[in-house]
Amino acid sequence: MITDARALEHQFVPQDLKHRDGQVDALATALEPITGGTAGEHTLVVGPSGSGKTTLAKYVARKLERREGVDWGYVNCQSDPSPTAALHQLVKTVGVDVRPPEGTSRGYYLDRLAETDGQLVAIVDEVNVIADPGLLSALYETAGVTIVGVCIDDDDLLANADLHPGTRSRLRSMYRLSLDPYTHEELLDILAYRVEHGLDPSRVTGDALDAIADAAAGNARLAITHLRRAARTVHGNGEELTAAVVEEVADDARAAVHDIHVRSLGTHQRALYSIIRDAERIRAGDLHETYEQRVQNPRGRSMRRRYLDSLERYGLVTQSGSGRGTTYRIVPRTGPADR
Repeated sequence: MITDARALEHQFVPQDLKHRDGQVDALATALEPITGGTAGEHTLVVGPSGSGKTTLAKYVARKLERREGVDWGYVNCQSDPSPTAALHQLVKTVGVDVRPPEGTSRGYYLDRLAETDGQLVAIVDEVNVIADPGLLSALYETAGVTIVGVCIDDDDLLANADLHPGTRSRLRSMYRLSLDPYTHEELLDILAYRVEHGLDPSRVTGDALDAIADAAAGNARLAITHLRRAARTVHGNGEELTAAVVEEVADDARAAVHDIHVRSLGTHQRALYSIIRDAERIRAGDLHETYEQRVQNPRGRSMRRRYLDSLERYGLVTQSGSGRGTTYRIVPRTGPADR
C-alpha cells in the first residue's frame, strides 16, 4: 500500500503546490528583488491552522534556492521562543558554520547572518510567540535578510503590549499575504497528489478521499494525517482503503494532530498546557499561581496570555469568561498518539 512514506507526512513540501498558485506568485514577487542582489519585501503569511502557510513559505524559498542559489533558513518560535535560541536555529538552518562561544548573545548570530554572501530569506514560523518581538526589528535591520513571518493571526502579534512602537510600525509595513482554509474540492486534489506519490492508487477508493476531505473541514494537516493513519491500517493486509477505514481511524487522526501541536510547544507553553491538562479545568488565577511555582524564570503575564491564546488556536485548550473570571479547560486527545 505505502510506496513512499515521505509523501504522507504533513511537513513534506511537494514539487507542485496545489491550489496556491496566486499566493505562490505573490510571495515570489515579494521576494524577487533578492535575485538581483537587494533585499526582498518583508512579508507576513497569515491564515488558519492547516491552510498551508509554512508549506507555502518553504516551497517558494526552495524554488529560489534551486533557481537562483538563494540561501534560506527556518525557525519555529513555538519550539524556540527565546530570541537567542531562535537565532541559533535560524543560523544553523541557513548553513552558516558557527561554533558559538559560551554565553553567546543575539548580536553574535545577527553578525553571522550579516556576513553571509548575498541575500537570504529568514522564515520565522509562529512569529507571534517570540518572547522578545525586538528580534523582528533586529532581523529587519540586518543587511541581506528578508523576513517571511508565519502566524495564524497577525492582529494578535500587533496587539502585543510589549511591542516597541518602532517594531509595530515595521510589522504594519510588511506585505500581508492571507490564506483561506482549503475547500472540499481542493482537499481532494491535495489528497490525490499524496496518494499518487505515496500509495498504491489502485487500493484507495474515491469515497475514502471524499470522507477524509469531509472530516478535515479545510485543514490540510488533518487531511494528510487522516490519510496516513488509514493507509497504515490496511498497509499489510491487502485490503482497500475505504470510507469505512477512514471512519475507523478518525479519532486516531485527530489525536495525532493534537500530539503534533503538543510536541511543538516550547518550555513555557508546555508548562501551562500541562497544568491545565492535570487539572482538566482551572481558573486563571490558580493557573498563573501554579505556573509561577513550577517554572524557573517565569514569563510575564502578557506573554503567558499570548501563549494561552496560541494553545486555544491549536485546539489544545478552551477558555471561557474574561479577566479574573477566565476559566481554562483541556481539550481531550480523543485517541492514541501517532507513531
